[in-house]
Amino acid sequence: MLSKTLTAVALLAGNAAAKIFYAGVAESGGEFGVYSPTAEVGFGLPGTFGVDYKFIDEAGVDVYVDEHKANLFRVAFLLERLCPVETGLGATFSETYYTEIEDAVNYITVTKGAYCILDPHNYMRYNDPSQQPMTGSIIGDTSDDTAATTEQFAEFWGELAKRFVDNEKVIFGLMNEPHDMDTNLVLTNDQAAVDAIRATGALQL
Repeated sequence: MLSKTLTAVALLAGNAAAKIFYAGVAESGGEFGVYSPTAEVGFGLPGTFGVDYKFIDEAGVDVYVDEHKANLFRVAFLLERLCPVETGLGATFSETYYTEIEDAVNYITVTKGAYCILDPHNYMRYNDPSQQPMTGSIIGDTSDDTAATTEQFAEFWGELAKRFVDNEKVIFGLMNEPHDMDTNLVLTNDQAAVDAIRATGALQL
């Protein structure tokens, strides 16, 4: 179920050799189980943990940290599961899905002492993940009456950041791969999210 890709983030100082601060694994799984070949809206939602989706394999994390010295894991999740379409994008969470995310984050950051990137795997879209990355309304698109607003996106990030404000090993990945949209809208959404995160007192990346 879980797809893993080794990744590294390097910092270059002049002509000096690169020093690697973060090296780890891009976990996939929390966004799985919603693809519909007929684009059936709502297919696979909310889904069943351990059957349709899963965030991490703890034994796998152990191997990457203990044997390969990885110190960074991406935890991908689906906005429509964390913020059900019935209540909309924002600060109202599915506490069941949130707890499943939190358990994964705590295992990575507390039990293993590694860093965790929280990654909404939605391509800057919300309300229909049935054929990602193409389906769903573009967040902040004022020409689409069904689209979540930039303000709702900021509200979502403010709530999530508030819950992890004291965990310095959590990194906020604002959105996975926005595409086929106005670059200025991407920047507007991202800045609104950053402002909301900083308003909670969170200082993490």
